[in-house]
Amino acid sequence: MKTINLNIACGEHFISNNEWVNLDYEAVSPHVTKSDILENLYYKENSISNIYTSHFLEHIPLSNLNIFLKKCFKMLSPGGVIRIITPDFHEICRSYLNAVNNNDKELAQFIKIEMLDQLVRSNVGGSLRNKFNEYIKFDNKKMINLVWERLGYDLKKNNNPKNLIKKPIYQRIFNKILYTYIRLITNMLPKAFRTSNVKFTNVGENHTWLWDPVDLSDELLKAGFSNIKKKEIKESGIKNFPFELDIKDGHPVKGTQSMCIEAEKK
Repeated sequence: MKTINLNIACGEHFISNNEWVNLDYEAVSPHVTKSDILENLYYKENSISNIYTSHFLEHIPLSNLNIFLKKCFKMLSPGGVIRIITPDFHEICRSYLNAVNNNDKELAQFIKIEMLDQLVRSNVGGSLRNKFNEYIKFDNKKMINLVWERLGYDLKKNNNPKNLIKKPIYQRIFNKILYTYIRLITNMLPKAFRTSNVKFTNVGENHTWLWDPVDLSDELLKAGFSNIKKKEIKESGIKNFPFELDIKDGHPVKGTQSMCIEAEKK
């Protein structure tokens, strides 16, 4: 059987060969297929060799998670593996408490924002973006390096407009018009309602949950998976796995606050 691996919600991290299908809500490359993943993820039963998804599960509403994992289980061929990279709630809590115990208030504050901001933010970028801008403005090398270590995000590189992947001009104009229209409509709602219920964030920007190895393993079991293991970022049960998806220059692409969980369909 031909090897077909799915890279779900790939963002800028995709594999351009005929063994990989890269899916995302917005396609940043001809090698990426545009897809509303939660609505339109349909492949034949037992037709997919392996599934990889990085920093997507935390964006899935809890009410939809079991549906998504069961779809993945159904699509996988027997012996197929799902590899999940997601923020590790255990690691974030440990790091926060270590910073508090070491009286490192700046680090503790950042980790608290790292953990909570995407759960509660109501505007694009939220408090995390404000912190990033602050670190760049004051050339805070300690925190710039920490952001890269914990999140895999190079503030100086990504703060340079030349390094940003820009959407086509027609798409940017359309998004601007749509955003302005939505703002006008929502301004007609009562202020108290807007404050509590309306968010002006990008699609896929907010987290809905933070997972740890125990509760994520429980969800995978419910969906039918077995042989569930937490893996080091440099190891995988997927044959010939392209580790460039997870590692760049010897460092985790999504930083040290991420965990890797793999599970098998028997």
